[in-house]
Amino acid sequence: MNGDDINIPGYREKIEAAQKEKAVIAEANSTPMPGALRDAFSPQQDIVVGKYVVRPFYDLDFEILQQIDHPLAKMAMGGSKFGDKIQDLRGQSAWAVCWLLTHNVDEVDELASNGIETILKASRKEFSRLQLGGLLEISKAVLEQFGRYFSTVVGLVPAETEEGGSSSKKA
Repeated sequence: MNGDDINIPGYREKIEAAQKEKAVIAEANSTPMPGALRDAFSPQQDIVVGKYVVRPFYDLDFEILQQIDHPLAKMAMGGSKFGDKIQDLRGQSAWAVCWLLTHNVDEVDELASNGIETILKASRKEFSRLQLGGLLEISKAVLEQFGRYFSTVVGLVPAETEEGGSSSKKA
């Protein structure tokens, strides 16, 4: 007698159902945090401002901002603070960074491959005709995404105890 010869009523159906359930679970587990779970634990989510969706800031954006000598890239490298003055949040520098973060990163990459001037022209065409209030709101969302980008960097140091030394757990 081998394992296939068992004639218990419903046995074969239970085995088939268990195999199907196992396959469904494996498929569900292959997606790392689907749907709402992904959004809940994602440090970088979209910010909606009117008709614009300001996406997360990616390393590619930083490279492009460096290429166009943007004040935000200079600030990230230790330069003067960006975004405190009204002139930071209007004009070509605001148009460029707003354009970058309101377009798909692949679209940005493709346009950047045609030269930085194409990004500057596209940003001017789309954002130069906004009134200051709208541009300020989008700029605030852009600065929020920029802050989130840098806040994902975690310094790994031992935790301080009340006595001032570092704590460590013993197994």
